[in-house]
Amino acid sequence: MKACTSFVAIDLEMTSAHLHTGRIIEVGLARYIDGQLTEDYERLINPNEPVPEAVTELTGIRDEDLSGCPVFSQVIDEIIDFCGGYPLLGHNVEIDYAFLRQEACYIGQTKRFKCKGMDTLRISRKLIDGGSHRLPDLCKKLSIETEGSHRALSDAHAAAGLYFTLLANYEAGSYGNAKDGDNFEKLFQPASIDGRHKIKKKLPIRTRQLEILTELIEKNNLNIKNIDNLTMSEASALIDSIKAGNL
Repeated sequence: MKACTSFVAIDLEMTSAHLHTGRIIEVGLARYIDGQLTEDYERLINPNEPVPEAVTELTGIRDEDLSGCPVFSQVIDEIIDFCGGYPLLGHNVEIDYAFLRQEACYIGQTKRFKCKGMDTLRISRKLIDGGSHRLPDLCKKLSIETEGSHRALSDAHAAAGLYFTLLANYEAGSYGNAKDGDNFEKLFQPASIDGRHKIKKKLPIRTRQLEILTELIEKNNLNIKNIDNLTMSEASALIDSIKAGNL
């Protein structure tokens, strides 16, 4: 069974690690074809809400960095086109995939994200006994050069580097469990990354969304009523439409 070496490595930065309250603020994608990096994609995303201080301390991303950036609905086509049907690869890739699908759900486009993936966290736990399985710790342990951590594109590159290192070590017989054959070879093949993280279709409008909408409606002199009854996805779509000048 030949290992998969063509994929899109992914990492996201979010306002929160909780799927149903966090919003994506940065997307990093790196396309690899036959083991070679061919193209990168990096984009800051305006979440229409403040970036928590803890996230700024971790990533360096501030509210002012995002104020003039596109919202997710404005970049979803770019992201889908870049992925091009390739499997996704990441460290705990299921959560990144779930966040993409949740953001797509907010704008009624969940079905546009449907792909398989490979998880370097799962692979490392199968092949390496003990120790930390955090991405930066594994890269340090395996002498993988990185560009820093907690920024989306650099972490996507790090995940790809980890994948290729684990694959090379496996093929060289460096792991005692390599003799188990196909069960471990399947780790390097795309598999379903749906299931564990459930996408919620309808969530109530957030306080910050309500504040933003109220300001936009007053500023643009729009006759829009009962905005407090909107869902989160409806509010996101309405904010995007007003900002784009479609109302």
